[in-house]
Amino acid sequence: AAAYGVTVDPEQAKLTLADYFDVHLDHAPKEGATLALDTIDLVARSISGGRVNVVGLRLPEDEEPQPLTRMASLKRKLSELWSSVAGI
Repeated sequence: AAAYGVTVDPEQAKLTLADYFDVHLDHAPKEGATLALDTIDLVARSISGGRVNVVGLRLPEDEEPQPLTRMASLKRKLSELWSSVAGI
């Protein structure tokens, strides 16, 4: 957990990931089931005997800025043009 900057309380640190799924899911696990653990998501990749036996991690992604709308792009260009003409 520390390698990913995830904070886990001491009681949770005692659990295996299979146990963590058992404790925190309110239904039988299925492949693809996810559970949040601090800033990451645990993903059940394989189920055997009704228990999770392979877990994947989904790390948080840096949010990319949304592309400008046409109006915002036009406003930016007009502002840049005005600044160059006005000498600001």
